[in-house]
Amino acid sequence: MPEPQTATRDKTFQLTGVTGSLPYMAPEVAASRPYNHKADIFSYAVMMWHVMALELPFAEYESDLHLMWEEVHNGPHKRPAIPKQEWPKPIELALKRGWAQAPSERMEMKQIEDILKAQILQLRGGSGEEGDEEQQGKATLQHDRRRSTFVFRR
Repeated sequence: MPEPQTATRDKTFQLTGVTGSLPYMAPEVAASRPYNHKADIFSYAVMMWHVMALELPFAEYESDLHLMWEEVHNGPHKRPAIPKQEWPKPIELALKRGWAQAPSERMEMKQIEDILKAQILQLRGGSGEEGDEEQQGKATLQHDRRRSTFVFRR
């Protein structure tokens, strides 16, 4: 059984570096520096952008991983472009704070979850404010009715 890892002063661990897919990899993982759960927040933010943009992140570096390493992880710390005036400001904030260069500047997952829930409620007709769904009865995250009319036949 492997030895348990010991946390450093900043609550990071010396774990395996360069683990995962480079476009989604947090800079500290790419550089084989100690990291913690904030590396996953970085990856989630890039994946969230991928889903929203319907494009591969950092596709311009696909043929040159060394350039991606230099531009995204070590140099100017480039990030995918967020379309101006197309995505809600809370989503933009979640992305920018999720993929921040310094792990200490990244949001916690609960903060991103709260932003996403509020955006979903807003899209479903509620205000997205905490407690709104109980008070106004307009929109909730509960799926209490069937969404599909397609029925499987046996």
